Formats: sequence, C-alpha cells, structure tokens
Amino acid sequence: MDVIELEGSPRRLFVVLPLMTEEEGVSDLSVEMMFTEVAPHLWLIAIENIHVL
Repeated sequence: MDVIELEGSPRRLFVVLPLMTEEEGVSDLSVEMMFTEVAPHLWLIAIENIHVL
C-alpha cells in the first residue's frame, strides 16, 4: 500500500491499495482512493480509479 499526504488544507491522503482474491492472493488490480479529513478523526473516502498494475 502506498500513502501520499498532499499539501494544503483540508488534510488529504492519496492511497494506492493492491487488491487481493481469496483464491490467488495478490491480484494485478489496485484501487486508488482519496481520503479527506472533514473533521478530527472523520474521513471522506472517494474511489478515484481501479486499474491493472
């Protein structure tokens, strides 16, 4: 998993998470998400993309 903290306000994190399957383990797919802190300890999560690595 890769996490990049973006500059500015509000606090934002860009996350790339490899996907897994029960049968094969790590897949060749990953999901890209943007986490935005809207209040202390409260995050809005947006799925930006799902793609083949």
